Amino acid sequence: NSIEINNPIYSELHPQYKDFDIDRIDIPYNYKEMIYFNYRFIQRNYTKEYSEIHSLFTSFIINITECLHCRDQTFGLMQTTVYEVDLLTPEFKDKDKPHTLIDYMKNQLSESVYTEHHNHKQITGHIQCCNYHRFWRIPPILVIRLKRFEMIDGQKHKLDYPIEIPEIFDISPFIHRFAVNERCNSRTMYKLCATIQHRGSCDSGH
Repeated sequence: NSIEINNPIYSELHPQYKDFDIDRIDIPYNYKEMIYFNYRFIQRNYTKEYSEIHSLFTSFIINITECLHCRDQTFGLMQTTVYEVDLLTPEFKDKDKPHTLIDYMKNQLSESVYTEHHNHKQITGHIQCCNYHRFWRIPPILVIRLKRFEMIDGQKHKLDYPIEIPEIFDISPFIHRFAVNERCNSRTMYKLCATIQHRGSCDSGH
């Protein structure tokens, strides 16, 4: 009914944070606290719905937000059994030069800057923030879905330009540096074993 975690950082911080809501997104960015809350997150989710099959496909991902005004960083946690890769990057829409899955993942995982209006350390106004995400726990079997559909003027369109899928793929550059040495990430090389291609329009096909 529960997963026991034998980790000195977990044991050290659990008395202090055992009642803390791990679904909050304003968890402070700190090495020990990040490790502790990731273990709590994995423990909570695996206790609720753990199965051997589910474990084979589940990734845990850290979403990191940094304030470019004071450099404060916070993070949130999420899990998924299918990692979606966005293909809507305009500079990659070149049918004469196919890009690889790695290109799209690098673009998706890169830092994106946005402006948000809120109160921040006694400053009210538009504050620039930086957002990106990294893998914390990678699964034995990684399922990637390419988002090949976009909405233009209320109409759905399919993106049919070619994308190269590598047969051997090392995901270690996309793992958070705090998690690189975690035992669950000891094997970071993936070998392509299957692809599924949708043929047809946005409204029909197989």
